[in-house]
Amino acid sequence: MAATMPDYDKLKQQLIELMGGLPERAPLEAQIAERWPRGNHFVEYITYNGDAGERIPAYLLVPADIDQPRPAIVALHQHAGQFEIGKSEVVGMTGNPDQAIGKILVEAGYVVLAPDTLAFEQRRGRVQQGAYYERYVAMRELLYGRTLAAKYVADVSRAVDYLVSRPEVDANRLGVVGHSMGGTGTVFAAALEERFQAAFSNCGVCTYQAILRDEIIHNFMLYIPGLLNLCDMGDIIALTAPRAFMVSSGAYDRIFPADGIQEAYRVAQKRYEQLGAADKIDLLLMPCEHQFNHTMHQACLRWFARWLDWQYEE
Repeated sequence: MAATMPDYDKLKQQLIELMGGLPERAPLEAQIAERWPRGNHFVEYITYNGDAGERIPAYLLVPADIDQPRPAIVALHQHAGQFEIGKSEVVGMTGNPDQAIGKILVEAGYVVLAPDTLAFEQRRGRVQQGAYYERYVAMRELLYGRTLAAKYVADVSRAVDYLVSRPEVDANRLGVVGHSMGGTGTVFAAALEERFQAAFSNCGVCTYQAILRDEIIHNFMLYIPGLLNLCDMGDIIALTAPRAFMVSSGAYDRIFPADGIQEAYRVAQKRYEQLGAADKIDLLLMPCEHQFNHTMHQACLRWFARWLDWQYEE
């Protein structure tokens, strides 16, 4: 007999409880510190309030030719153990050009917001650095009954709060994209932040069962006490339904095994089919390792163009 499909409304609340809850939102008090032209768009360096009085630094990319509100994307950076950079890589200022999905998206006409994740770039520690600070903040959150996953989701919601405050942004056409840690962050953010209409997760999806089977260690954001007593990754993706979600990954990715990617997708796909939204979920499994290559970029552009009602040119 087939397994009974979860009560997804109940599952969402249970997931939030396991994560330790999501904080109340403080006033944004956003500030634009700098603005300069680059190519066909402007770059703004901004800060706004997170929770507990913390300021979140981010880059906002705004097309120069805006004459009416546009679709907007939150672009989440990777981990890669490179704590010295975060948002700057996403917007193409440093690091691997293949990771500059924010720059690619703004050049296609989207407004893009790229924030620093806690422990990266401008959100590193004053005393501890690198992996030590990441571990410190993860353990700190546990002491207060919270998880790093909850912190990351709350920070993404703050990014959405900022985007919808901007006159250049159409609040009904919002998306989220990320690679690796950013790809997993996309899963949780899309599941719990319902203002996103479309999501593209690159090299960030796999069942926990496959990860445990292969004894793979991931970043702290992936770990939520008691999660596997409740669900696995496929059911978390399913919480996004019927909003659009695309899984993109490498078939030879050593930290996200292909069979775990396919199983998570299969579970989520069943939920989309149940809701009559089978066309709003898709899987791209490339013959590559852990990367965000040109073909994946193009798939991302096509996905957002389709579900956020924007033009796409090959």
